[in-house]
Amino acid sequence: MVDEQQRSGQVGDQLAFAARPGIGEKLLNAVNHLGIDLHAEPARALALAEVLCGAAQVDDELDPDESETVHLELRTLLGLETLPPELTRHVRTFSRSRFDLVDALSRLRLSDLAHKKALMRSVRAVLKADAVYRDTERDYFQRLAHTLRLSPTDID
Repeated sequence: MVDEQQRSGQVGDQLAFAARPGIGEKLLNAVNHLGIDLHAEPARALALAEVLCGAAQVDDELDPDESETVHLELRTLLGLETLPPELTRHVRTFSRSRFDLVDALSRLRLSDLAHKKALMRSVRAVLKADAVYRDTERDYFQRLAHTLRLSPTDID
């Protein structure tokens, strides 16, 4: 039974995909580039979506190519054929005005250098998706690298 918190669109609704049977089968055969287990750590997947959405909207414009790239990069990083509806909804309802990169990265909890590099490649793909690279996008990328404690030689 769905409780009131889930119907109201709170965190419980956003994380409902973690307990739903059937998703695991698609994950078992996929490569998960960040080591995120959707069943055990759904909040990390939501934080990942926020980091990518933040990149897409950092220039105050959301180009259709950027939106498509966010979905593609999420599927790639999480090793999914399709995104769970709750994660798709989280992307669709993302609000840059409430976004905090440092907070999202702390919830994402990446410690492995390979995982950090994979995230940086995905963010770069999102930033380049509209074929225009603005100062705000460069600043976002640099702030992300700094927050992840990556050196210039760590970034592919």
